[in-house]
Amino acid sequence: MALDIIHGDCMDILPTLEAGSVDCILTDPPYGLTDYEPPSWHRDNSGRCTDVTSEGWDVFSTAWIPHAARVLNLNGSALVFCRVEDVGCVRNALSGAGIPTRHVLAWVKTTPVPRGCRPVYQSAFECIVWNARPNAWFDRPPDGRDRWNVIEGTTVRGKIERTGHPTQKPEWLIERLMRRHVPPGGTVLDPFLGSGTTLAVAARLGMNGIGIEREERYIAIAEARVEAVQQQLRLTMD
Repeated sequence: MALDIIHGDCMDILPTLEAGSVDCILTDPPYGLTDYEPPSWHRDNSGRCTDVTSEGWDVFSTAWIPHAARVLNLNGSALVFCRVEDVGCVRNALSGAGIPTRHVLAWVKTTPVPRGCRPVYQSAFECIVWNARPNAWFDRPPDGRDRWNVIEGTTVRGKIERTGHPTQKPEWLIERLMRRHVPPGGTVLDPFLGSGTTLAVAARLGMNGIGIEREERYIAIAEARVEAVQQQLRLTMD
């Protein structure tokens, strides 16, 4: 099992990875880009991007997705978290990079956290765009459960799992997606690793993983999370 956490900008790192070397791209890119100017994007002090515009997200998506698509093998899937207003942009960028459109999933949060006080509706769900190669791996439960495109569940569970990352995804959700779309012993790629949830889950499932993160503070958190999972696995094997 190989788990590689790489500190750097995915726009620089992705072109260096071996073509066709991963089974799944599973990632949560930064939302709310203003103007994307390679090789950087802009965040406020909380780590969130500000002043959302469709134009910024569109340019950003068409910049990183072709590089990631090159690394995906011929049986691979791409699952990308995004806001509902960005679904079309992400689907088009993925299909334009040679990964055909399949479906859009909705993660409905049973414990959403209010943000801000503006007089607008706040979203209690996030979209997950699923594009995939024609023969992509898809694990079909024999009893037909968990095949709906609406996934309901909590956000990050408790203090043990919470890292302080502003858009951290819960481990149960990432595990569910990986079990469905990554073959046993396969390799998952997360170009926007954040605090390391994707690789922590990969470690627990015995899968390989490559995670790229540009923020040094999150690299340390991700490495600690993966090490904690590996330590726990070693203890159970003793």
